[in-house]
Amino acid sequence: MKYAELMQSMQESLQMTDVQFADYLKTDVTTVRRVRGGTAEIPTHTKMLLLDRAGFITLTRMALSIFPAAIQAKLQAAINNQALNLAQQRALAALQQEVRGEVME
Repeated sequence: MKYAELMQSMQESLQMTDVQFADYLKTDVTTVRRVRGGTAEIPTHTKMLLLDRAGFITLTRMALSIFPAAIQAKLQAAINNQALNLAQQRALAALQQEVRGEVME
């Protein structure tokens, strides 16, 4: 399986920036870019998250296919927004943890 292609496809599908996508996969931007560029192997934990999220997206598309196009579009937009919110929450939590670490030092 070509994980770099899966990453690219998923990122485009979710309409996320590299930073948002890295947060969505609980990794850093450098890892995402290196894997996509073929200069690094994808870490096992990230690989598992990628496959889990890809499975979710596949099942979601299958479930959405029973609805009329207008409803599909609204539901897909809500799902994409949820993924984006999740990435933003993780980024904020990481930043808060970093700030706490600096304050304690």
